[in-house]
Amino acid sequence: RSIRRADVVLHFFDARHRVGRVDKQLAEYILNEHKPAIFVVNKWDLVKTVMPTERMADYVRAMFPMLDYVPIAFITAQKGKHVLRLLQLAVQLHK
Repeated sequence: RSIRRADVVLHFFDARHRVGRVDKQLAEYILNEHKPAIFVVNKWDLVKTVMPTERMADYVRAMFPMLDYVPIAFITAQKGKHVLRLLQLAVQLHK
């Protein structure tokens, strides 16, 4: 119901975990509802030394090929890193 009512959907992922079945179901629902969305990779500070941003982006794109146009934002919510950019991107998508 939240996705259906949303103007822009922020689909959060924990950078430390693989994409799961529920994540895929939510992405399919976003697609079916024709909602603008942003894939948000949170806790990026915990894995960025192990995995480059491009590699994680490629992984997310591979998991959701039907949503290859959805932008990906890498944030660290606890520290507020890149959160403002994420919100600005959400505003742009809403417009």
